[in-house]
Amino acid sequence: MDSITELIKNEIKAQYKSVRRFSDASGIPYSTLSNALAKGVGGTSYDTVVRICQLLGIKQSYDSDIVLFNNRFHD
Repeated sequence: MDSITELIKNEIKAQYKSVRRFSDASGIPYSTLSNALAKGVGGTSYDTVVRICQLLGIKQSYDSDIVLFNNRFHD
């Protein structure tokens, strides 16, 4: 699994305990989230991935490649 999907999956588990709870809180359909986490977020729309990251507090940094990180990496 790619590192972005893994980071998102870990943050959902840490903050919401389950994908279902995150789906309910975010308004993003459960099927969209479960497919993205099972297959990788690469096939998910950019807008949806950005929204997921914003809701989870995952910051985006743009350079030649996209880099995503959460608060644990700020130090």
